[in-house]
Amino acid sequence: MKKKILCGILLILILASSCVTPVLNKNEYEVVDTTNTSKNAFNKPLSYDVIVKYENSFYYGTLSSKGKLKEMNHRKIDLEIFE
Repeated sequence: MKKKILCGILLILILASSCVTPVLNKNEYEVVDTTNTSKNAFNKPLSYDVIVKYENSFYYGTLSSKGKLKEMNHRKIDLEIFE
């Protein structure tokens, strides 16, 4: 009985941790460049490492395969973009 309860709790924790809310909404940032793409064995993209422009500063971030910003490094990076 205890094993069933522990397995149920573990399943709930796994499902809850897999639901990731985005760090920022799509209208709050702009993707400047993609630096790396992680793919699985079937050549389907899993995530993208990107450079994000947020409030006139540049940051490293990670996009999910669905285009949601999962992570963003809080340290600014120095980029000079010539437009």
